[in-house]
Amino acid sequence: MRLTTNSFKRLKVWIIMSLMMLSSFSFAQFDIFIWTTDGALPMGGVSVTLDGETIITQDGPMGGEAIFTQRTPGTYDYTASKDGYVTATG
Repeated sequence: MRLTTNSFKRLKVWIIMSLMMLSSFSFAQFDIFIWTTDGALPMGGVSVTLDGETIITQDGPMGGEAIFTQRTPGTYDYTASKDGYVTATG
């Protein structure tokens, strides 16, 4: 079977930032949670890169999650990719 652009599923990436105050620092730091799904279910095997650090998401009902810890407030670039899917960037 030949894959075309129309046959690719869209990879949805949900980004939720949770604020975490660290008592040993005088400034706020954040954990950045990125969940990858196929539109409904968690998707494992997705390569998620945030400013040069890469995490591969796990399979299973609790999978599809990449957590980047102790980030300072700011703007971050991300890429989420998996063979056979359209790469998501932001």
